[in-house]
Amino acid sequence: MGNTIVSKRRSGVALTEAVVAHICEQLVLGRSLRSICLDDEGMPALGSVMRWLDADAAFRERYARARELQADTLVDEILEIADDGRYDTYVDDQGNTRTDHEAIARARLRIDARKWVAAKMRPRKYGDRLTLEPVDDRCEHAQIAAVDLSSIKRALERVRGGQQG
Repeated sequence: MGNTIVSKRRSGVALTEAVVAHICEQLVLGRSLRSICLDDEGMPALGSVMRWLDADAAFRERYARARELQADTLVDEILEIADDGRYDTYVDDQGNTRTDHEAIARARLRIDARKWVAAKMRPRKYGDRLTLEPVDDRCEHAQIAAVDLSSIKRALERVRGGQQG
């Protein structure tokens, strides 16, 4: 059968305030939507949530906000993982303290995965690239003006010269 994902078929789960609140709360806590739908009692199938997101603007807005906050949770987790050195070393059979390179590599992988996801969820806050984007809806596009510093320097010299005479 291979790596088949078993889906719990849940029919009849309605889009209610309680369901929306639970999904959003769990997302903010850092859980995946997939795990919420598969593991939590009374939750809809993943496909149902996707259809709701497509059809319901209010749910889509709350879901988007929960995902933004989830990025902040992931960043908090990055700091916790980075600061937790409990598994960085172990004592071997002879009583020597050894570095556990596998545990350190796993921690690095956990951090990198969270960094990547946080950057995708909130690129303006956690992304690597600085981009020039409109600040509000009134800006059609951002413009950068080239400044000729030599003309400013000449103007300053003329002003200073006029003050001396």
